[in-house]
Amino acid sequence: MCTKGNYKRMNHAFRLFCLMLCMAVVFGMAGIPTQATENGNAFFIEAELVDMNEDTYDIQVTIENPGKDWEGMVRVMVDETYDMSTAYDVKLSLPEGSEKQFIVKVSRAEIEQTNGTVYVYMLDKKEKIVWEENFYHLLTNGQMSIHMGILSDDYSSLTFLDMNGNKMYFWGDDYPIKLYEITQANLLDKLDNMQYLVIDDFDTAVLTEEELASISTWCDDGGMLIVGTGEYAKETLGSLTHSFVDIECYEVNEPGSKRQYYQYNDMVDWSVMYMADLMEGAPDNFYNVMYTSAVMCYSQGDGVIAVAPYSLKELGLQNSAFYQDSYLNRVEFVRELLQDVANMSMSKYQDPYLGKQYNVMDNISTVLRAIGSANSKLDFNILRWIILLYVVFVGPVLYLILKSIKKRDYYWGAVAVTVVATVFLVFLAGRGHEVKNTRVFSVTTENVQDAGKSKAYLYAYNANHDEWSMKLREGYEFAGKMGYRNYWYGDSESDYDCRVIQEGDRLSVGIVPSENFEDAYFVLGCAKEAQGIGGNLSGQDVYEDLGRLYGTITNDTTADFAYYAVIVNENIFLMENWKAGETIDLQSQKVLYHNTDGSGYFGRYQNSYLRNEYRDGKRTPEEISALAAIGVGMYNACLEYDGAGVIIIGVTEDEQGTVEDKVSESSYRCVYRVLR
Repeated sequence: MCTKGNYKRMNHAFRLFCLMLCMAVVFGMAGIPTQATENGNAFFIEAELVDMNEDTYDIQVTIENPGKDWEGMVRVMVDETYDMSTAYDVKLSLPEGSEKQFIVKVSRAEIEQTNGTVYVYMLDKKEKIVWEENFYHLLTNGQMSIHMGILSDDYSSLTFLDMNGNKMYFWGDDYPIKLYEITQANLLDKLDNMQYLVIDDFDTAVLTEEELASISTWCDDGGMLIVGTGEYAKETLGSLTHSFVDIECYEVNEPGSKRQYYQYNDMVDWSVMYMADLMEGAPDNFYNVMYTSAVMCYSQGDGVIAVAPYSLKELGLQNSAFYQDSYLNRVEFVRELLQDVANMSMSKYQDPYLGKQYNVMDNISTVLRAIGSANSKLDFNILRWIILLYVVFVGPVLYLILKSIKKRDYYWGAVAVTVVATVFLVFLAGRGHEVKNTRVFSVTTENVQDAGKSKAYLYAYNANHDEWSMKLREGYEFAGKMGYRNYWYGDSESDYDCRVIQEGDRLSVGIVPSENFEDAYFVLGCAKEAQGIGGNLSGQDVYEDLGRLYGTITNDTTADFAYYAVIVNENIFLMENWKAGETIDLQSQKVLYHNTDGSGYFGRYQNSYLRNEYRDGKRTPEEISALAAIGVGMYNACLEYDGAGVIIIGVTEDEQGTVEDKVSESSYRCVYRVLR
């Protein structure tokens, strides 16, 4: 029964509870910024994308510290959809009231999508996150669509190029197209913000030399130019051809002419359109005529120049009967045209893992493992002794010992203890004697014409299950994991599976393994000032005819090459022993390997040759490693100069290596040059 006194006490207690709750909320809310300020954890952070190239996204981070002196790490991470991100950590000290700015180079080889969030974390000395800022669409500079400029006297007739709002794969994700009307008056102002520029039904003779030069420079920097011709070929293509476009129009064929469509596919009815006969203007360019869209393309700098044999304006006037193939319509035709042009690009907009590059990276990983297999013979001597002692000891010896001390009733218990002890010793032997420290196998590829093209590819593993890392030598300006490792998320957004740590001008790389001896693959970018082997490679009249190699090559470097290769139009000729200063007559050399099936680089070298040499067992581990290393150089050269003509490449051991920490490293250097 509730008395009046009890009621008063309960009412007083309830009011006191409510008062304490309100005070807790007020002080709790007020305590957040107070605590942050006391710990020096309140920061002002800005991040922006300052550059993109074929290797990295360069993210500039600016941090202002209005609080007390702070020391720790800044972590930059790019959100990924299907795999865990890499942590890019920069060790930093920020005195009170100071501001610091630095650039983090995120490797493009690991970025699958560009629309993910970029996270910037502040970590204290105990690597605890004390501050976080999120930046959306940072890798596309906040851009959420593809920008296409249209320079035409009839802009409205070309608006179908936005594909009715449908998206296309670009920048590693699906984006819609946003059109911009370009005129001569706004060309110079708007051009730099465009990914595509379409010129169609426009007399380019009115363009000034400055405007033409700006379009050419824009292409060099990654822009993709598409020129429509057809009936208007003379007016639209004329000044461009005289200025910088290396595609010419021979003549224009009227609708119904047999000449204007015989060289193209039958997926559309080319006979209803004016079609221009296009010619290659420069023999040094690698031209490609796209199968579906019939546009002629070639790369210029990081960008692309594409000329269509028809007018895009006239293309927009065609009805459904124009498309002969069942899957084609106007939207799909435009999508394929734009995607074909983008695929020819060496551009910053190109998806690093699209087509050729994905295959090359996969092949590089495979041949790096071949170096590891050749140099990782396990020593089972200790294990043999442990097992032998166990077999001898657990039988009659153990029994006699127990009998002598009159404890033979404990025999089966002693056997169980001996089994556990033996298993433990075997475990320690497997971890401690097989791999005493981190094993590293690396290949540095060096373009003797351009030090900025030098890269190193690194394969490593460690016996530990805990996170491990290793410090790289001087001269590396970026590092990143090569390919995707774990297709799953961690418990939080800040979890990572690979880590790149920057301290001053030095980098360290490492992984968080999910098992012992887990493989790790990294690509390292060599700084331009980091010089490799001195000298040059040269060749004279090098060509291939009916599977035979002709010409001479000279090794003007300081290195002796155990193996060397000459690549002519995707035909690989592998040979051995090329001394420093030596000139070789290629016709007289014994060829160890030649891809006679004409299938090019991808997968053939390691599957058709390297694997067989390894299984044959006649070559030493050092020879197998050198053969694998030159395979890495072949694929890297292919990645940069596919279809370029003649490539010379040699491989030698690299005593310096890539890692400064105490590791067991097998390192090679591949030097190459493109002759034409």
